[in-house]
Amino acid sequence: MDSPANCILYIRFSTKRQESGASRERQLEDCYAYAGRQGWTVTRVVEDLGRSAWSGHHLNGGNLGKLADEIRAGEIPQGTIILTEKLDRLSRMESRVTRRWMEDMTDAGVMFATVTPGKLHDRDTFGGSRLTDFLEILLGAKAANDYSENLSEKVTDGWEKKLKRQKTDLITRKVPGWITVTKDGDRVCNEHAATVVKIYQLAADGRGVRMIAKRLNDDKVPTWGRTATWDQSNVRFVLTSPAAEGDYLSGGANPGRVKNAGVFHPGYYERAVPADLVAKARAQLAGRKLTGGRETGKAVNLFSGLIVCDHCGARMYLRTLPNKTRVYQCSAANQRRGCPYNETFRYEPFEEAALDVVLTRALDDRHFRRPDDSLSLVHQVAAQQKAIADADLLAKNAYAIYLKHPDNQMAEDQFNELSAALKTAKAALGPLEDALAKARGWVSPAEHARRVMEIRDAIASPDKVIREAARLKVMDALKGVVAEVRCNAVDTQRGEPERTFALTLVGGMIGVKFDNNGMVIADYDLTKNLEVVTLPDGTAVDMAPGLRAGMLGGEQRLENALDAVLRRQEAAASSSSLTGARA
Repeated sequence: MDSPANCILYIRFSTKRQESGASRERQLEDCYAYAGRQGWTVTRVVEDLGRSAWSGHHLNGGNLGKLADEIRAGEIPQGTIILTEKLDRLSRMESRVTRRWMEDMTDAGVMFATVTPGKLHDRDTFGGSRLTDFLEILLGAKAANDYSENLSEKVTDGWEKKLKRQKTDLITRKVPGWITVTKDGDRVCNEHAATVVKIYQLAADGRGVRMIAKRLNDDKVPTWGRTATWDQSNVRFVLTSPAAEGDYLSGGANPGRVKNAGVFHPGYYERAVPADLVAKARAQLAGRKLTGGRETGKAVNLFSGLIVCDHCGARMYLRTLPNKTRVYQCSAANQRRGCPYNETFRYEPFEEAALDVVLTRALDDRHFRRPDDSLSLVHQVAAQQKAIADADLLAKNAYAIYLKHPDNQMAEDQFNELSAALKTAKAALGPLEDALAKARGWVSPAEHARRVMEIRDAIASPDKVIREAARLKVMDALKGVVAEVRCNAVDTQRGEPERTFALTLVGGMIGVKFDNNGMVIADYDLTKNLEVVTLPDGTAVDMAPGLRAGMLGGEQRLENALDAVLRRQEAAASSSSLTGARA
């Protein structure tokens, strides 16, 4: 009898207002009930609460994006089902983005299921064998649901012909610069497609269109068409063009110049950019419109979005003084919006001191993961394990024959040969497993400590590419553990008023206060109190549940972040003890 399928529930809603309602509870109840009816075992719940699926932020910085990284890294077992209430819980972005993202995920071995309607999407959904399910995703979840209820065989035949015609007929020879039209009318990627992928990768890493254009010009990457250099307009065109995903929208400004004006043609071109990379890049692009992150590409301000004025709660912004010193200043005070504290706070000493406190707690295996390598190595390890099992069985059979015929030289030779083959197969497994562990970011505590220090050194590297990559990695890590940083212009911790930074982690469980020169003047760590305490009467009291509930309020995201910080602290302590033992 087959064992029950493993199932991961995905819960999402868009606005904070929904958090006070019953959206989360309803989704959980419906998903658990549906999984139970199907006989699936729920192994995990992934939540993106208060995250919009319209812009794709949950695919980029959210927990669904992190789950996707685990899937690509081969850390989620093959055949696992991702169950959600409705298809639009995954994304309300353009349907082709959702479809292609799901296609990439199912290619990696997982499946998607929805409670409403009760559907299961696997690799075959996108392979042409289940056209109705394909159309459901193509047309959008709600429209597809209504559509599929009335779908007749005649309409299905019509769609098959239409999709086939759109992919084969040449509508126009005017194509993007990274596409070439062959003499047979096929639209295939040319050498410029690598540049398109690079642009999307730079955008997904957090760089804005201005910084991407500068990077391409600095690297002397050739353009196409009439423009000799890269600028914001041609970079933005690449990042928003449906052609990057292989789609074509005919019509537009000159609908009379092409056939079928205003018609969307999916799969018209060869796709240049993977769906998940498209989603990440466009989510970053949309996020920059909301935050105005002008220099995010350089990650100049590692604590961007986390640092506020302690007096009025307004955002502290980073500015550069005439002497090149970088300082924080309250935006409300600077703009005369009611805050009287216009003092500046030195950035460099704070960054240096804060990283000493935070970096080891923030960087984990996830930040060193190489998903593209992992999935290939997962298959190689599985194949090698199968080879070992086969060789072991053959060797055992040969040994049984040898025991029955100990004087038979052929039986002895065969046993020795198969035993040697088994030993060779086992020896080949070790390096593959080591490579897989490193691709997944799994290393010893001592090795992790070394690579954290390498990232720390890379932050100040004279090489711009290395420096920016390191700072972007650290910036992402900090957002996972830093609750906030508050700047106080008249702190009296040490008696006389002075400017201080108060940094807190994971819901306030850890706190450190720095002066304006980066010196630590106060700290606390409540994670050390998450233990069993024995009262005078001998009663043992577990302090962890009450303290967690009081500080974290039962918020799952903070609970997960705290568990991760505790693991990193334990690993760091283990690394320190190993280093001390060697010394």
